[in-house]
Order: sequence, then C-alpha cells, then structure tokens
Amino acid sequence: EGGGDALPRELARSAAPAPEGLKDAVRAYKRRLVERAFEQSQGDHEGAARVLGVHPKYLYKLLRDLRDGGGD
Repeated sequence: EGGGDALPRELARSAAPAPEGLKDAVRAYKRRLVERAFEQSQGDHEGAARVLGVHPKYLYKLLRDLRDGGGD
C-alpha cells in the first residue's frame, strides 16, 4: 500500500478515542508511532517496519491488533 495519505487502511478507517487509562494510552502511543513510520516510508509497509525496527510480519500483527482494539 503506497502513496496517498500514507496510512494503511487499518488505521485510516478506525477511530481513535481519547485515552482513558494506561492501556488506552499505550495503544494511542503505538498508533502514533505506526502512523509516523508509514508517513516516513511514504506508505511502504516494509519501510515502516524498518523505521520501527520490527519485522514486517510483526507490523501486520500490530496493525490488526490496533484495528481490533488490541495492541497491548
């Protein structure tokens, strides 16, 4: 997924409510890190994983968890 607004669909379509507790704050922080990584890599998944210092498969899992309300 490249170009455009540089955010993967998983993040772009899910609303991020204001953090209410530690879990929500950690999830919001992870979300911001992932968003910045995709911006820096112009929407390239492998590039975003490199920016974050994680394996691309882990980034897919993290995106799924963030989309589904997890990410802890």
